[in-house]
Amino acid sequence: MRVWGVIFSMWFYIGFGNGLNSNRTNPATPIFEMDPQVEGFNNSNLISGPIILADLRTLFIADIRYKGPQNKLDFWVGSDISPYNDSEKQLVYSGVFSNFSTNLYLELPEDYDLSVIKFLQVTAANDDLDYTLFNKVDKTTIRPYDPINMEDSIFRIPKCCRQNEYFRANSSNCTGSDQQIQLEINIFESNQTGLDPDILKNTSDYRLIPYYQYLNCKENEFRLEVLELHGLIYNSSLIIQGFGILSHSEYCVEGFLESDGTTRTVTLTCNYNALETTTPNFYLIVLIISTICFAFSTVAYVLILRREDIHKRCFIIFSSSMFLAFLSLIVMQVQSHQATCNAFGFIFIFTFVLAFLWLLILCLELLYQVIRPIEENRYDKRWYWYWVISLALSFLIFLVSLFSGELWVPDVPNTFIMEYGDSESRCQFQTSFPRAFITCVPMIISIAGSLISLVALQPCISKNENQPAIFNHYDWVFHINSYKFLSRTYIFIVIVSAFWLFNFAFYYNQLNSVSRLGLDVIKASLGLFTFISFVCNKYAWKEITNKLSKKKKEPITEESLHLNGVPTPTSDTTEPFPTERTSLRTFVNNG
Repeated sequence: MRVWGVIFSMWFYIGFGNGLNSNRTNPATPIFEMDPQVEGFNNSNLISGPIILADLRTLFIADIRYKGPQNKLDFWVGSDISPYNDSEKQLVYSGVFSNFSTNLYLELPEDYDLSVIKFLQVTAANDDLDYTLFNKVDKTTIRPYDPINMEDSIFRIPKCCRQNEYFRANSSNCTGSDQQIQLEINIFESNQTGLDPDILKNTSDYRLIPYYQYLNCKENEFRLEVLELHGLIYNSSLIIQGFGILSHSEYCVEGFLESDGTTRTVTLTCNYNALETTTPNFYLIVLIISTICFAFSTVAYVLILRREDIHKRCFIIFSSSMFLAFLSLIVMQVQSHQATCNAFGFIFIFTFVLAFLWLLILCLELLYQVIRPIEENRYDKRWYWYWVISLALSFLIFLVSLFSGELWVPDVPNTFIMEYGDSESRCQFQTSFPRAFITCVPMIISIAGSLISLVALQPCISKNENQPAIFNHYDWVFHINSYKFLSRTYIFIVIVSAFWLFNFAFYYNQLNSVSRLGLDVIKASLGLFTFISFVCNKYAWKEITNKLSKKKKEPITEESLHLNGVPTPTSDTTEPFPTERTSLRTFVNNG
């Protein structure tokens, strides 16, 4: 008994790329047979593909996903017609499950096989989740127990049509046929720790056993034949060059009868329609607006920047970095020239990571100012530490992306290039699952660090307000309202920035078109939200208007003093000028 953990690159919906060789030998042609099956689980917290009755003591459950609060599931079998009336049901397996797809083999007890049992039940912490019955299965069609049914040489895959049904030319439906069709598919040498795409398994090394599972695509999806190089890996998941790994519920294979009588094997997956029919360029429009807003935010803060104001300098670096990152996204969204895509891909990785690091620095700087609220107690050289650390980390990630993967090809996750409009007019990257972490990890660290800093800020403010030496100090009185405003503003900006992490969630591409468009627009609106929050607030806006309204002093003239026509005094009427200078004292108040 064992669990096959399916390692999902669909967490990132990114390209596998980086090494599948298109020069291949012809795939093997195994003889297939189909076992009896029953419907799988369909609970709000537990879903699965069909349950295959491999033999009298072996069950295969495809594509289990569990979304409940408990992660440990118990599998029970019993001989009663209902699991709720069976006091003698037996526990056959306990294991940890999550919302990632898992294929499971269950080995039944020798004296409690499918000739005896009538149900399979799943519970979590004594809560009933779901169960399935075997009473409608013709037990005579179940094969005798054979330990080989659980070995790695068995590849169980979803078949699009029922047994003896196939696809025909000029028809999208399954039709019956007396002609025997063999399924041809690549099977790569692989295991739980790695994959060798240059080695294919021989026919004698495995058995291919399909089961029926209709490929049910969601709203705004359509079934499409996979034309890229693809094949099976150790857990019967499908790997597609330039795309990633799909679970059993996300693909199916089938024989295809051509009009001339020849046959071939097709692999179908669900593909998302580009949303040009409903909102063709709405995402791009919002992205452009945000880019302009980042530029205006940068210019506005440069205008009101004072040399000693480190916080404004930090914001300028954050806003300008985001401006370059969003500008790179726009370029990659509207053209597909490979050299240009690679160049702006590297710019995007460097500036996007740099911007998220400076978002973290902004929150840390605000926390630092509250912890050290009196100006003369602050360490002014921290600005240089900010620069060194942020540039060092950004350059490190840039160099890792440049040299550790495919040379001169950036590790930009494909999910950052949105599928709106013509697919041929945007950049395409083939970034593998592990290499997407090059961009993902700094984002997660920055978001988490920013939130921790902002949470820690609140007790520090309360502590300072209870200390008279700080509460009555000029620096604290002058800045306290700004600190509170910025803390609320940063929480908002950090939350909006965190929406970019949805690109890496496994369910992101399973959302319907409206939900995905909503998430994409929120992410693209980051620049607009930044401009409204940091430039249009009463503190910054007052500084900007004062700066713009400040005029040069007009020279003093007779006209300005209304002395036109007043006679100039002669020497006879004027007092003699004193021979001794009068000393003048100047008072400079430095506040």
